[in-house]
Amino acid sequence: MITGEILKKICPSLSVERAAKIADRIDFCSSAYKFNTNDSLQEFVAQVAAESGEFVIMTENMNYRTPSLLMANWPKHFPSVEFAKGYCGNPEKLAIVTGK
Repeated sequence: MITGEILKKICPSLSVERAAKIADRIDFCSSAYKFNTNDSLQEFVAQVAAESGEFVIMTENMNYRTPSLLMANWPKHFPSVEFAKGYCGNPEKLAIVTGK
């Protein structure tokens, strides 16, 4: 279980109110996604907090500019530079192929 107080310690830039709301949502979802150990919950919260800038960034930037980055991040989806070029600078198309 995570509380707003705990989340505020992890993400000091969060307001008390926002920390409480996010903690409630994490708590609600943790059983559905089987974050049923302290380790799995801590890893999840750490990952999400890092990727979202402490829960500030709400969308993922899918606007990749180079084929090499696409190939590095999704090697199964982008087996060649030529194929990857068709997805550079096209976040909507990229989201479809990667399932994001």
